[in-house]
Amino acid sequence: MRKLFYPALLSLFLASCGGGNSEPTGDNTNNNQPPIEENQPEVVTKSETTTNTNAPLYLKCDTDASATTGTGKLCGYYSADGTEVIPKGKYADCLTDTFTVMARVYDGVDHKFVGINRQEEVLFTIYSTGIYSDTPSEGLFRIIEDDKMGFADLKGNIIVSPKYSAINAFTNGLAAFCEGCEKEYMGDEIEYINGKWGVIDKRGKEVIPAKYDDAFYFENGSAKVFLGGKEITIDKTGTEI
Repeated sequence: MRKLFYPALLSLFLASCGGGNSEPTGDNTNNNQPPIEENQPEVVTKSETTTNTNAPLYLKCDTDASATTGTGKLCGYYSADGTEVIPKGKYADCLTDTFTVMARVYDGVDHKFVGINRQEEVLFTIYSTGIYSDTPSEGLFRIIEDDKMGFADLKGNIIVSPKYSAINAFTNGLAAFCEGCEKEYMGDEIEYINGKWGVIDKRGKEVIPAKYDDAFYFENGSAKVFLGGKEITIDKTGTEI
């Protein structure tokens, strides 16, 4: 009788006996290993901060006589495990201690204070006078674009779009704004003249229209204002009292 030859059966026999030098078939049921793939990318372990953009970064500074900011310090941002994320000295000054979603820094190339996000994209330019950045008041600070002013919060959200020629910081939930003001420089100070002033709230709503001759603040619910050269007292609704 003539014997039949089955190559597939021979391959199975050799595989079960450990014989031969054949390549793995990808069927690894016996050892519970995943199939081997060619050109599999290398796995790189990253710190939690580089993969989790919500993890805060912390300001660290070194005293350095060569620092160009006048603060005498070189500062950068680091993760909680000490990984350097934004190198010291990249920004001439850093105003935000804990960087979660937005940081206020000084761009020494363009010579201005800006707000940046975690990708270091510029969100807006912060209003400043000389070397001094605007200080947050009641959680908001002034921003400027095309010589117009508005407000942003500490998360980097623009609350009031830059549209006013001048605006004061918030006090007691209100801020005076000016339409048509012109700048007058008094040394390092800037004074705004020849416009009309009104008031906005923290949502950006104009609660008192721009009709007064000068900027003003409310104290104990009232403010002294000039209208047509005459001084009067108004309440927070603009009603004369």
